[in-house]
Amino acid sequence: MVPLLLALALSSAPTCVAGVEPVIDIHIHSYERDGRFEARVPNLGDGQPMRVFNGADHARATAAALREAGVVRAIVGGASTATDDRIIALDPARLRGGFEIDDIPDAAMLDQIRARHAAGKLAMIGEVEYQYHGIAHDDPRLEPLWALAEALDVPIAVHSGAGPAGIVYRGQPLHRERLGNPSSFEEVLVRHPRMKLIIMHAGWPFLDDTVALLHAYPQVYVDLGAIDWAEPRPFMDHYLQQLMIYGFGKRILFGSDQMVWPEATAQAIARFRTAPYLSEAQRRDILFNNAVRLFGWTDLADCGKAGG
Repeated sequence: MVPLLLALALSSAPTCVAGVEPVIDIHIHSYERDGRFEARVPNLGDGQPMRVFNGADHARATAAALREAGVVRAIVGGASTATDDRIIALDPARLRGGFEIDDIPDAAMLDQIRARHAAGKLAMIGEVEYQYHGIAHDDPRLEPLWALAEALDVPIAVHSGAGPAGIVYRGQPLHRERLGNPSSFEEVLVRHPRMKLIIMHAGWPFLDDTVALLHAYPQVYVDLGAIDWAEPRPFMDHYLQQLMIYGFGKRILFGSDQMVWPEATAQAIARFRTAPYLSEAQRRDILFNNAVRLFGWTDLADCGKAGG
């Protein structure tokens, strides 16, 4: 049996590999069950058949896919903290916990966030997905959530932008595209200047409003989750190039939003690594450095030196 202190040291040891360019994925998911498993939905990016069909297999395949892709750290925000804990237990050195919220959080949920933070189990609040329930970013009922994120000094990652095509007719009748416009974050950011906000999916397709928010509020970051593998490559390239042209390369994080397709993380990484408009330094910032800085993961500092 491995001694306790040694086990703890191993579980927290950096996962970087010499000669491998390190990646941090701040946007992955876990599930106990999901309708897409039963429906055998093909990969949205390449159309290939689904490879896993239940929550346990998804957790194992996701942990393996992260290792194979060179991901040294990932934040999982799944359907429940129980499913998150299950996948984190498979690779505690590599995986960190988020906290998914899909509606207005009640007092009990806010207490749960506090408890997980106190226990060292909370790297990020997110993915926060109230848009699917017809709720706007500036809804006053969300004020306790913003205040808590600011008080805990934990980044909060919010779904913002478009939903899946036809989502209104497929189980989310209250979803509205306009509610995802990042511009409605502005008053929230004015009230909470120390809150670290990550706009997931980079507010796509609201490019101008995303740029305006990034320009005005330096505590705002974005990821391109799902856009970077599930959408046609020209969509991603246009959006990412514009963000780079406007000078926000230090505020873009890598997130795959792999959903029920574990292989999507590697597919998304490949797009960044083959983007001809990114310099090596810009690519390294997006895939690794920006997240290290935002989350304060100094234990990964040597990974940046070891990468190829």
